[in-house]
Amino acid sequence: MNLWIRSLLAGVVLPAALIILTGCGGATAEPSGGSAPRVDVIDVGVEKITTERGWAGILRPLRSVGVSAPEAGTIAELFVAEGDLVERGDRLVRMDGPELGARREVLAQRRGSLADELARWERLAAAEAAGPGEVEAARLRLLEVEEALAELEARMRAADLRAPVSGRVIALMVPADATVGAGEPLMRIEDANTSGLQLRVPAAEARYFASADHLQLAMDDGEIIAIERLIVTEDTLAPGFVAVEVRVASPGPVAPVKARLRHIVERNALLVPWTAVAREDDHHWVAVVRGDPPVIERRRVEIGAGRANGVEVRAGLEAGERVLRFEPRSQPEGREVAVHQSR
Repeated sequence: MNLWIRSLLAGVVLPAALIILTGCGGATAEPSGGSAPRVDVIDVGVEKITTERGWAGILRPLRSVGVSAPEAGTIAELFVAEGDLVERGDRLVRMDGPELGARREVLAQRRGSLADELARWERLAAAEAAGPGEVEAARLRLLEVEEALAELEARMRAADLRAPVSGRVIALMVPADATVGAGEPLMRIEDANTSGLQLRVPAAEARYFASADHLQLAMDDGEIIAIERLIVTEDTLAPGFVAVEVRVASPGPVAPVKARLRHIVERNALLVPWTAVAREDDHHWVAVVRGDPPVIERRRVEIGAGRANGVEVRAGLEAGERVLRFEPRSQPEGREVAVHQSR
């Protein structure tokens, strides 16, 4: 005998709630009074997000120039030492060539003698004791010696060597008093006009150096240095890496300094709070609140990078839509809710 019949026979009156439950075949009851649950929602908005990647390095001259002896001779004086910083035009070396000095003395005496000879012929010509041919021949002999003397003095000035570029002396190859031959290397100087940064990065990061549009080079003190050129090549010494050379647009410091290269991209994105996203197997979804009266719709979304203030939604939502801010699993799809707008 079932419960209903036994109760009637026993004269027991059942509670109304039990009567309803039994009559519905075990269905779940609606909340008392049928009121919609109150939920917090947030409007999906577009925000500007910044993605940054950085590399530390040393900003320094990337090229150097050599200084060689223009003539055979002796290093009379050295005005710099290895590691010294120099500016273009600074004095580096004074060379002595005994044969040059002796030849200059001979030519100087020869010039004086020929100048006296020319003056004598000019006086004779004025007295009509000599013709114009003799005067012109004396003038030509004087000009030849003066030309030879000028060339010799230019060579001697070249033996007073000066810095061809601004930079740092990185190698000094001869001591003072050394005897050197013509063309023999004396020193090397880093060229500050070729300053830049050299990096070795994984080949997967080569995409960051496709152009300088999103790159920024800054020194330790915060000064931003304009980038002139990027050179990216395979690193033959380290397979799987690339060598990156970043050349600056203006002369950099003559001494090496720490610097940081940053790749910065700003873009607009849809962001939702982390608490608004649920995961189901291999996909993510959010609870969208739509309509009037508002009801729950579970919407599959594609998420992107996580940020401190939320997670990026790449697909599945539009700006201005409303989603549950907390516990999206707590409300089944199709349920009517009472909305509380979060800020």
